[in-house]
Amino acid sequence: MAPLLQYLRKEVLDLRRNKNNGILPYWLGTLLELQVLVLRFNRFHGHTDTFKTKSKLHFPKLRIIDISYNEFTGLLPANYISRFEAMMNVDEHELKLKYMGDMYYKDYVVMILKGHEIEYSRILRVISIIDLSSNKFIGEILKSIGRLNSLRGLNLSHNNLKGHIPTSLGNLSKLESLDLSSNQLVGEIP
Repeated sequence: MAPLLQYLRKEVLDLRRNKNNGILPYWLGTLLELQVLVLRFNRFHGHTDTFKTKSKLHFPKLRIIDISYNEFTGLLPANYISRFEAMMNVDEHELKLKYMGDMYYKDYVVMILKGHEIEYSRILRVISIIDLSSNKFIGEILKSIGRLNSLRGLNLSHNNLKGHIPTSLGNLSKLESLDLSSNQLVGEIP
């Protein structure tokens, strides 16, 4: 796979709807400029932290991550989520009309929000979305997600998450879409 890396766009990696399986490849952590990672509808499995020992990188520029419809297990990936710096304190005035890609190549992404596919034909740099739905994650929703105050969409549905919804999610003032359905959550919505 290493020779392929020289040809990958460093901002966007979209491998959705393939038949990839196994654990996450270690070389994902070497993509320093990665802003969009879409691995939806594959057969990846295991813990999402499995390649951290080979790479100390934690996707500091990642703005969109969609690893839905795989077979990931274990706790939510706290080591990565807490380091998604590009989803924290985004200066929207600075990035207001800036898009990923350049004038010749237009990046786009298709996201599933509340069961509907929505295509972003051009990706504004202020868009931040996390979709970890339809996996086999367990445990509680991470309080550290509340630090991602520039997040626009969060989908943790169809997992085996338990416990209360953390009050820190109230810090997500830019949030437009939240899906926590089909888990085993208890208590009131904060």
